[in-house]
Amino acid sequence: MITASVFIARVAAILYLCVGIGALLDKNSLKRIVEDLIKSPSAAYIGSMFALIMGFCLLAVNSAWNWHWTVIITILGWGGIIKGAFGLMFPDYTLKLAGYFSKMKNLYLIAGPLCIILGLVFGYYGFLA
Repeated sequence: MITASVFIARVAAILYLCVGIGALLDKNSLKRIVEDLIKSPSAAYIGSMFALIMGFCLLAVNSAWNWHWTVIITILGWGGIIKGAFGLMFPDYTLKLAGYFSKMKNLYLIAGPLCIILGLVFGYYGFLA
């Protein structure tokens, strides 16, 4: 039987690797998705709800501030809570901020490798360690 942290690592590995590779291979599609999200406040609001719920779920099973790889899950959980709460309380500002980030030309060159690195770290601890 695997622990909750290992399960989360396995799911996160697949998610982050897919997003990271997709961001590098097809940045135009990802850019269009972000632009469409900005045009749909209701989708952004639902996304904020999802981020808040997922953040709480991550922290419910793993909320440890220690020098262990699981602290990454804790940080992502708090990030989800902060992002979700901010998006629910300030939806207009959140959309403006997303619009600002979508105009950054090098964003996908930064986000893609970052997601791949996270995916590899989670993959190591979820499948190999």
